[in-house]
Amino acid sequence: VLITNAFLTTFQFHLSPSLHNTTRAFEAYSEHATVTGNATSQAILGFFYATGYDNVVPIDQAKSLLHYTFAAHGGDQGAQMTMAYRYWAGIGVNDDCQKALEWYQLAAEQCMCLFPSQMHHAS
Repeated sequence: VLITNAFLTTFQFHLSPSLHNTTRAFEAYSEHATVTGNATSQAILGFFYATGYDNVVPIDQAKSLLHYTFAAHGGDQGAQMTMAYRYWAGIGVNDDCQKALEWYQLAAEQCMCLFPSQMHHAS
């Protein structure tokens, strides 16, 4: 039910201005992340804290980093890319090109797993 509620809230949040309720969306993702540890929900919470989107929460780079870290370790590819960029640019962390590269590599490897094996050997 929580997953359905979180995705329904997202659907309403993105597609219908009359149902636009970012506070409800944030609360649904918070509950979903707390109960399940879902990486996608963690990444969305990271986005909310990084941007202060729609003034639902104040910008808090430390909380954003925490949620993005959980999401990235949970396999969310967007969060992995975000972590790489944060390390490259020094957003909420000391800039560290090696760590940025490691996160980019992890995201790339995950992406390559989606392609059929013959694509790896195309000439």
